[in-house]
Amino acid sequence: MRNKIRILMSLVESFEKSMALGVHSKETIMDAIIPHFAKTALDKAWYANISKSFISDINNGKNVRDWLADQFKEFGIYQASEKFQGMEISNHHCMSFIFDFLNMKQDLYFCDLNSPFHYRAESFLEENEAREIKEENLKVGNLILYKNQTGYIHIALSIGLMNGQSYAISKFGEAHNVFMHPIDCVPENYGTPIYFDSKLTLNSDLTTKFEIMKNEVQKNLKNAGTKLDSGLIRLWSVKDLSTSQKDEFKPNVGFRI
Repeated sequence: MRNKIRILMSLVESFEKSMALGVHSKETIMDAIIPHFAKTALDKAWYANISKSFISDINNGKNVRDWLADQFKEFGIYQASEKFQGMEISNHHCMSFIFDFLNMKQDLYFCDLNSPFHYRAESFLEENEAREIKEENLKVGNLILYKNQTGYIHIALSIGLMNGQSYAISKFGEAHNVFMHPIDCVPENYGTPIYFDSKLTLNSDLTTKFEIMKNEVQKNLKNAGTKLDSGLIRLWSVKDLSTSQKDEFKPNVGFRI
């Protein structure tokens, strides 16, 4: 599953970046990136079907991010409505989204994509007196930091428990939108989730935001034919982190990205 999520994100992000350059045609870009990601797909039959869908839908004028959101529904991952997208999405990464969502002023250090995320994350945790907690003690608004072999790489906020699964909200990658997702449903290169409580507190405006998010997820689950779990949102604490998608498409000679 996490391999599929990474591939879907990488496929769309590579396509968007290449299209933005305006050097090659849409067809040429597809011819280059689709075989590349086929090499890393663990489920070859799934990838073959995804490739056909991508080519057909994008050639027929479907927005590439809407296509991605449709594919993510298979994993219980739902694109957040516009009210949660915040600032211009291309200017967001996972840390700056957290600041924006929590109505915090963008910090020049913590939200600086040019600084290694791991160190920014560690400093942010320290500044906000964060302490690691167990998953069973996770509350709405708690911070979820994802860590791989290189260190912290992504941050999310806990939404609560729905249909027996703990959900979070976060900004995926550089070119993608904000998603509400089961905690474990992230790209495989994001690593392992670690949970934190902190001194950040939940005011009435943020409580309302989390309630609206909860309702959005419930609506999506209901539309998917999933029976909902009525027990939900607990109390909270919050923290912050960012992401970068490094293991992306490496083009052949003559193809620029």
